[in-house]
Amino acid sequence: VTLGTSAPNKNISVRVQENQTWTNNSAGTLNIRNNAAASDTAGGPVVLTMSVTGAGTISNSGAFSDGAAGSLGLVIDSSGSGLVGIQNGVYSGGTFIKQGILQTSGTNIGTQAVKLGDTSGSGNATLRLNANAAVTTALSVQAGNNGTNTLEFNVANGELDGAISLN
Repeated sequence: VTLGTSAPNKNISVRVQENQTWTNNSAGTLNIRNNAAASDTAGGPVVLTMSVTGAGTISNSGAFSDGAAGSLGLVIDSSGSGLVGIQNGVYSGGTFIKQGILQTSGTNIGTQAVKLGDTSGSGNATLRLNANAAVTTALSVQAGNNGTNTLEFNVANGELDGAISLN
């Protein structure tokens, strides 16, 4: 499934008005080709939860951002072997990897610290950096679950240049 288009001058921006969950329960890819943002008329914070329950992928080749009236937050809550991949994002609602894999090939993962791991349960959470540059977002490793929280570098020249806190 593809949201948006790669045709020149035909970009479609996805706007999220209320909290939503996007789930890929197949081995295929849910591809968000263009930018995704909180709606300009959202009355407050909007949370987009992305979940992969199979071997597939949710992929964003655009950027995530806040809307004019509301902030956007991303939650990764996947129980499958697939991953959620984002290109970039300057949004202020935070990134929370409860369980599953978030892979980024950009240098921005929001403006707040990425929260890695849930505060309860036994899910494994992974932040995979896939950029040949410094990612400046801070990282907060959560305590309280029995799963494994992992920071991975998928490229030779990648680095995390943000603060790391262990909670």
